[in-house]
Amino acid sequence: MSLVRFTLSFCLCWALFASCEEKPVVDETIHVESVSVTPSELALKVGETGNLLAKLTPDNAKDKSVSWSSTNPDVAVVAVGVVTAVSVGTADIVATSNDGGHSARCTVTVSENVPEDKSFPLRVMSFNILQGGKADGTTDQAGHEWSTVRRTPCTNMFKDTDPDIIMLQECRREQLKSLKSDLTGYTFYSYAKDGVLASGYSKGDATNDASFKNGGQRNVIMLRNGMFLLNDWGCFWLSDTPETASNGFGTTGQKITLWLKVQHIASGAEFFIFNTHFIPQTYGNAVSPVVDVITPCARVNVEQMKKIIGDSKATVFFAGDLNSNNASERLDALNKYLHLSASDAPQTDHSMTYNGFREDSSTWTLLDHIYYNNATAKFYKVVNSDGYGTRFISDHFPVYCDFVINP
Repeated sequence: MSLVRFTLSFCLCWALFASCEEKPVVDETIHVESVSVTPSELALKVGETGNLLAKLTPDNAKDKSVSWSSTNPDVAVVAVGVVTAVSVGTADIVATSNDGGHSARCTVTVSENVPEDKSFPLRVMSFNILQGGKADGTTDQAGHEWSTVRRTPCTNMFKDTDPDIIMLQECRREQLKSLKSDLTGYTFYSYAKDGVLASGYSKGDATNDASFKNGGQRNVIMLRNGMFLLNDWGCFWLSDTPETASNGFGTTGQKITLWLKVQHIASGAEFFIFNTHFIPQTYGNAVSPVVDVITPCARVNVEQMKKIIGDSKATVFFAGDLNSNNASERLDALNKYLHLSASDAPQTDHSMTYNGFREDSSTWTLLDHIYYNNATAKFYKVVNSDGYGTRFISDHFPVYCDFVINP
């Protein structure tokens, strides 16, 4: 009986001891098993940034934090997955899981950040087309009539040289209508030099030639269709009262400058176009007694341009029949304010521009010019070819210059 009791007591004690023994702890935390980085390759330019995404698996891992580092901080650095390109070269951006030290990387290639080239070419032409075309023939010189002799050759010349911008002087309404019919690839802006308004109009409108009463000389600017937007325009007279229609500097003549502010559609660049016709010394009182009208014409144009353009560094084209050669001190105001394309273009043409319908070229003179600012003159040409259907398409030769504008 004593043995039985002992045995039962021993078994009970062992059971109690076994039940008090500590059980092993089971780790139920879900750990990171792998890391991937998207994208695995990234191309940046110096100064640019890019975003990387680190993905840890399994999705339900408890600690999904990562540490970012760069194998070449001189080339690229990283903070919270945002990579910044520092210099040209290659670097690996590494994402490392804080749980388990698993890692993945993205190879970053950094190239030079070369600014986008937004420069564009422009061919700019100026042409005193010589008034003509009036039904009674009074505006035409014999043998050089607009409708029968010069219209088609002028059209041929425009199509052959293919300017983007054309500035015309002395263009009458009849000629303007002809050109609009023959050259449908351009939009026309015009202003009559006398400024007399048609009935029903309170002010002249360069976009609507019908706003002017008379059909006489007007300055015309032609822009290639689809290339430009018109942002503003205006006109001023070459006189002591440039804001109003007026005779110039004691003479009996009126001359104007028509200007446009346009935007180049493809690049967004804005620039100004000024089309002028200086008062000739043969106008009324400019001859008897002799009065210098060229100097004040240059002065008023510069004064008005400064008002219109302001302090902006915008590109400017100023062209026309200046009734003077560029070497004359009477053009000092222009020569100090603007650059002369015929002098600056590496490929240039020193031919005379006024022919007077004379065959003897020794009698020709230089009256027509293209000035500019904030552009690069590349090629300047006087169009004195006789291959357009008649020896002289006007008593002036057209001039043009190829420019490059870098906004």
